[in-house]
Amino acid sequence: MNAGEKKPIYQSRLFKQLLVIGFLALFYIISNALVGGKIFTWINIRSVLMTSVFSAIVAIGLTFNNAAGVVDLSVGASIILACSFSSVAVQDLNMGYAGLIIVSIVVCVLCEMVTYSLIVFLKLPAWIAGLCMAMIYEAIATVYMLGRIDVSGTSIIYLKVCRALGRFPGILIVAVVVLVIGYFLYNRTSFVMNIRAMGSDPSVAETVGINRVKTMFTTALLSGCMFGIAAAVQLSYIGQITPQSGLGSLSTIFKPLATTLLAGSFSGIFNRIVGVGISAFFIASLFNVMTMMGVPSGTGQEITLGLSVILCGALSNMGNQKVVK
Repeated sequence: MNAGEKKPIYQSRLFKQLLVIGFLALFYIISNALVGGKIFTWINIRSVLMTSVFSAIVAIGLTFNNAAGVVDLSVGASIILACSFSSVAVQDLNMGYAGLIIVSIVVCVLCEMVTYSLIVFLKLPAWIAGLCMAMIYEAIATVYMLGRIDVSGTSIIYLKVCRALGRFPGILIVAVVVLVIGYFLYNRTSFVMNIRAMGSDPSVAETVGINRVKTMFTTALLSGCMFGIAAAVQLSYIGQITPQSGLGSLSTIFKPLATTLLAGSFSGIFNRIVGVGISAFFIASLFNVMTMMGVPSGTGQEITLGLSVILCGALSNMGNQKVVK
């Protein structure tokens, strides 16, 4: 195409955006017909919005990790560990919302820093470091929660107060604030530009003066903060935390992972963070429809989730010539 020549309308970004919006509208219209008009009720829309918040916030953190070229599989375990500690800060130490949020963020940031240390200093592949630390974080959380049986009579930790972050409208206010902050950080800050440059081509980034160690730990700080906020919101929403072992924590991040990958496939159409919001709501809607249609949560929905991750990953990497490590 010559300089100054206009692109065909079907290649324009606006046309692609309208196409995606049209597809989503068609999905909701068909789904609404299949479930007898239950989709567009305010109660259901509110429920879908609330269930999509956790995936959206975690997906923003995963987006920072992906921008640095890191696939961290320890995220689910660090969130569980953060929930276990922050719940005790609220219940036993009476630290209120400050304890819930601050402890969750501090724990997740520390976990990310440890995992990134293995990647940066020991030069372990990110997925190996993540899996190893996931098992360790799970074990720490399990030992801690099992140790509370003598105190509370159960290994399940319940959150009896500080539930506003997981209820309407508090949970949506948190989501909007985090999405706005994530948008600003991802698109308007020089340190995230450095992160994206490092993830794109580390050798070129270092050649132009970007410090790899500093950039990687900046990524750990940003993503850890997002995971900590997600942990606080999810604990407030569910109201309890149970121990996980045998890499069971991986299931915690499947929906956020699908959200991240789907947003990546939209990156040429929507801004990446905007795509996270759209993708989180769509995936939550998909599972909401399956629940209404009676698809079993332990089998059919898990199969769909696995297929969703595969499909979103394929869409996200379409045309990508790099080998995924």
